[in-house]
Amino acid sequence: MTAAERREIVVERLAAHLLVEGLAGARLRQAAAAAGTSDRMLVYYFGSKEAMLGAVLERVARDFTGMLALAVPAGERLAPDALVAAAWAVMGSDAARPGVALWMELVAGAARGREPERGIAGAILDGFHAWVLDRLAVPPGADAEAAAWRVLATMEGMVLLAAAGRRPTPGG
Repeated sequence: MTAAERREIVVERLAAHLLVEGLAGARLRQAAAAAGTSDRMLVYYFGSKEAMLGAVLERVARDFTGMLALAVPAGERLAPDALVAAAWAVMGSDAARPGVALWMELVAGAARGREPERGIAGAILDGFHAWVLDRLAVPPGADAEAAAWRVLATMEGMVLLAAAGRRPTPGG
């Protein structure tokens, strides 16, 4: 097995670990134990704790985007309200809850201006924006970029409401 293959196994194990433990589980020794390796090997694979966190959260976001893609495949274009409803069917599900909770934790760190949380959250948001843009039907001449950010803001607002114990309904 190559070092790159071992690193991917570590990323997969750490993603599963963080989905259960949250960002508190990203402490080097705790993460190493969850990955079945040493903290020294984590530094070898990633270079730094920050790079490890970025790689793992990128994997979690990619897996989450894969769940969203099952609801709205690439190339399918929906009106804003329909896209929000389709995405919310995934985002509001029990299966998505651990990823959403981890996302909220990451965004809270970003809101406090902490790095690497701010940079990682921004990169993930850019990826979600691209996902929305690829699936959003907009009228000719409309600003698709701005419309995609509005859809994303609506989706994120629904996540926030749900985290606070409210159950938003798309379009309602």
